[in-house]
Amino acid sequence: PTRRSSDLNNDIQKQILEILSEDNQCSARKIAEQIGVSSRSIESNIKKLKGYGMLTRHGSARSGYWKVEIYRELP
Repeated sequence: PTRRSSDLNNDIQKQILEILSEDNQCSARKIAEQIGVSSRSIESNIKKLKGYGMLTRHGSARSGYWKVEIYRELP
C-alpha cells in the first residue's frame, strides 16, 4: 500500500514538534537536514502547525524561539 501525502505530512509534523520541543531555536534548514526533506516542506508544515495552534513563534526570526503549545494528535 502506498502512503498518502497527508500521512507523510503528519509524520513530518510530528517530527518537527519533537525536534522543536528539544531545541526551540532550531532552524527550518536544520530540521530539514535531520528529517531528510526540503526546507520548503518544513516551512509549509510549520505554517500548518501554527494554523492548528500547536506552535507559536516568539521573538524575531533570528533571535526568537519556537514554543510547542499543544502536543496532541494532529488533525
